[in-house]
Amino acid sequence: VAEQQSYMFVDELEKATFACGGYLNRQLGDNLQVIILNTIIWSMSLTPKPQSKMDQEDPFGQFQWLRSQLESARIENNKVYVTGHIPPMLQSFTGSLGNPLYDIEKASRLWDLMVEYQDVIAGIFVAHVHSNELRHIPSFSGDAAPMFVGTSISPCYTTNPAFRIVKYSEETHAVEDMATFSVDLEKDVDTEKPFSRIVPSLTEFLGMESLTNKERL
Repeated sequence: VAEQQSYMFVDELEKATFACGGYLNRQLGDNLQVIILNTIIWSMSLTPKPQSKMDQEDPFGQFQWLRSQLESARIENNKVYVTGHIPPMLQSFTGSLGNPLYDIEKASRLWDLMVEYQDVIAGIFVAHVHSNELRHIPSFSGDAAPMFVGTSISPCYTTNPAFRIVKYSEETHAVEDMATFSVDLEKDVDTEKPFSRIVPSLTEFLGMESLTNKERL
């Protein structure tokens, strides 16, 4: 896959890292990185299951790699956006509500890492469940970022397509607000601008002062 998509990588190191396990770390600008995790290898849906003890404990060495990236970011005074497809949480989708999305041990290990490096992490962005959610993280401090769960452009699973535009601080890289653009498939499909249903401010819509972990709905 890495060879087929080689044009997507900024250098050979990034390409080699991705080829190793489907994850990477990219510098976005001064003091800001984005870490893209391969979440399927921690998922309850992973098949076939790892056979060796090493692969069972740390598939593709991703936990060890993630710790090294977060530690380097801390030393270099960088902030990090952690992203991945599947969120480390219980399922919120109707029909499988409450089912764990991650292997329990893997979810616990990931959260332990993110709690340890919460001073480095400026945002956690995940998806998969086809709904817009803002998840409070009890083990994070009040000024840390919550977990942002994003919906999809795909209209499957009876959801209306939507996307978000994120506003963040250029100084701290903290997420300050989000605008959501969506389409009602029953009413908007014949319009010239289908994504016309706009929530310009998530904080205003939810009545929150800031998108931080201290805010609870």
